[in-house]
Amino acid sequence: MNGSRGSRNVRHRTLTGRIRQRFARATATFAARDFGLLFEDGLGGQSPSTARSIDTMAPQDQSVRESEDPMAVLGRCHDALREGGFNRQLLTTIKQHRDAWLAAKEPDVLQGAVVTAEVLDYYGKYRQAETSLSKFGYPLPELKHQLRRIVSSRKASPTFKRELWVVLAHAQGMYRDEEYKEVRDVLRLCSEALGALDPEQREFLGTRGRLAYLEGQVHRQLGEYDAGLRRFGESIEFSWRRLRQKTPFVEFVAPDQLAQD
Repeated sequence: MNGSRGSRNVRHRTLTGRIRQRFARATATFAARDFGLLFEDGLGGQSPSTARSIDTMAPQDQSVRESEDPMAVLGRCHDALREGGFNRQLLTTIKQHRDAWLAAKEPDVLQGAVVTAEVLDYYGKYRQAETSLSKFGYPLPELKHQLRRIVSSRKASPTFKRELWVVLAHAQGMYRDEEYKEVRDVLRLCSEALGALDPEQREFLGTRGRLAYLEGQVHRQLGEYDAGLRRFGESIEFSWRRLRQKTPFVEFVAPDQLAQD
């Protein structure tokens, strides 16, 4: 009995340590990207020193061989981005595999559109990020029309979540162009669609967290600081709920303490 409990404690501590490392890496990336850089450089650019420091946090196994399956590469890129693993090798990767991702079927083509736009945006290629979404065949007006149909019908396709992420990628491009009120309208439509499908807010927790974070950014730029703080807080709450949902036995007691059974 004691041996089994000890083994369980070791596994629990190992998992907790991994989660803490990923959380710290993602937090450092977001801090460099969305706070330090915005205050230092306005809406544009990334200083070379910051880029190098973020590159060192990315996984070291991101090198991609041209012979690899493009869809497998896409999946690894997506996972790396979700963990804050931005790496300049990703720019080479999307250049090598973008044609294959463009030719893919849904839902892979949707994931390819999001990964491509997110990488290009992160490294300051804002215009390319915006145009890439249309090249993938997902212009914003068409996506907004689909969202309005979801709001009225309360029904969505199986690819709804990935389509919504493409809309959020469009919104990020508009944010770069300082079209804050237009971005707010797009994000409000996204929120209405989520509310129509999941009024009790039990699903799409990661997507809701991302949406709330973008809304917080927009409110901040418009000087609506109280609303921005509320949305940033909601983003943290949704992210925490998603972690608990995906890892129901995890518990953080304090930053420097290990969770116990």
